[in-house]
Amino acid sequence: MTRTRFIVALLLCFGLIAAACGGDDDDASGTAGDTSADTGGSDTGGGDTDDAGTGDDDTGGSGQPGDADAGLTEALGLPECPVGAGEGAGPTELVVWHTYVGETEQAHEDLAARFNESQTDYQVRLENLGNYGEAFRAYKDGIATGSLPAIAILEDITVRDVVDSGTVLPAQSCIEADDYDMSDFVPILKSFYAVDGALYPGAFNSSQLLLYYNKDHFRAAGLDPESPPQTLAEIQEASDALAAADIEGVEAPLALAVEGWIVENWRTGAGLEIVSNDNGRAPGDEAPTAAFNDETTLTMLTTLDEMNDAGQLGPATDEFGEYLAVGTGTSSMLIQTSTAVTTVVDILGGEVESLSELAEGTGFEDLAAEFTDLNLDMGVSPLPGIETSGAGQIGGGAWFMTNTGTPEEQAGAWEFIKFINELESQKLMHLKGSYLPARQAVAEDPDVVFAWEENAAGQWLKVAVDQFNELDPEFPGPQIGPYTETRQALREMLEAVILTGADPQAAIEAAEAEVNDALEAYEEANF
Repeated sequence: MTRTRFIVALLLCFGLIAAACGGDDDDASGTAGDTSADTGGSDTGGGDTDDAGTGDDDTGGSGQPGDADAGLTEALGLPECPVGAGEGAGPTELVVWHTYVGETEQAHEDLAARFNESQTDYQVRLENLGNYGEAFRAYKDGIATGSLPAIAILEDITVRDVVDSGTVLPAQSCIEADDYDMSDFVPILKSFYAVDGALYPGAFNSSQLLLYYNKDHFRAAGLDPESPPQTLAEIQEASDALAAADIEGVEAPLALAVEGWIVENWRTGAGLEIVSNDNGRAPGDEAPTAAFNDETTLTMLTTLDEMNDAGQLGPATDEFGEYLAVGTGTSSMLIQTSTAVTTVVDILGGEVESLSELAEGTGFEDLAAEFTDLNLDMGVSPLPGIETSGAGQIGGGAWFMTNTGTPEEQAGAWEFIKFINELESQKLMHLKGSYLPARQAVAEDPDVVFAWEENAAGQWLKVAVDQFNELDPEFPGPQIGPYTETRQALREMLEAVILTGADPQAAIEAAEAEVNDALEAYEEANF
């Protein structure tokens, strides 16, 4: 298989996974601007948003997010968790919405089956909603119609919007009611998903951005394949060398998804805000405002603009098309999610006969079916940052319990959350589903240690785990009501510079104005 056809296959695989797990930013945002327009406002499905625990900090307890004795349930007026309400009541059905494909979806199916077999009070039924954007739209529609699931696994950027809807049963309430110990959980999870000190989701499907690179191309360019770039500046330097080597078939050394999340990861990794008010996390008398119009963002865009002008950038846009468009040429480096690891490795190792099973129903079945018996020397390294590598923010999804169902459903949702957090479940989710362990004790499991040391998928996942565990819980990343609109504005900023040749500073100012408009509209709508 030629290098070009191989890269098409690899990028197609990433595209199929990303479309199912992440979706397009436009899909995630629903209707930009006033989010209350399609949710019916906070009075539908959840009551007054003050009940959701989104008040000022001076109402909070003295504990930390996830502490069983924090006292936040009472202090913030959070909904009570009906622990044990479903015991002996007969099998209560628990609907769980998700968005996964491939090995990741199978891991969720396996865990649901194990839970169903382990007890008789509850029966979990999984529903696949396609991608995160579609799931979020369905959630907002469900608020208006009163038809929400027991659990919705939603994208990390939706946390403030979902919490402000008043439809979430906070995990903090159940943690305190059940005296549940979360001391072993990765600290960044408890800080990122806390609102006013209270933890809202109870389980987590976390991922990290990584650099995937072609070691053969590095060798051909005289680069050390064991010393990949650690910063954006070093990516530019490596791209210079790869371009100068004139490797057959290589048209753009870096395949870059033109997405807002890369800007967020680079800024968070450098300790810089996206919006004011402590990245939207600190309540104030005024709404937060955009905070990314600075020298760092300008340098970032200028560097990408220079690479693009030099023909070193393979810009990618829109779901499947973005990967296939890049794949028509060949790239040596790609920044993408760690969630794809196990499925990619299965394909590379011949465990999956073709990509057809992933491509089913997408319109790319014929193309996907061509790629079998793949063989490539791939390397995976931490995300190169602005100043250093391995610094970014959380990606992936979180398990939100709803407060709109019966007490039995709410109690069952908490029991399933606890089951997902058990060490054996976390191990399966990690090794088969490619998600990063929420609990640090998973690292001591012999099967996990063996996988990290002995097989390709495990070694790649270990890179993501190490990066994940080093994220700064004191600076976890933005928490923005109109986060999807903010991410879209950042994406449009990149598109303007990379795809249309706009002046970087002008593009930043346009994005700044768009984000400020979205923040103001959200504040006025009070959700």
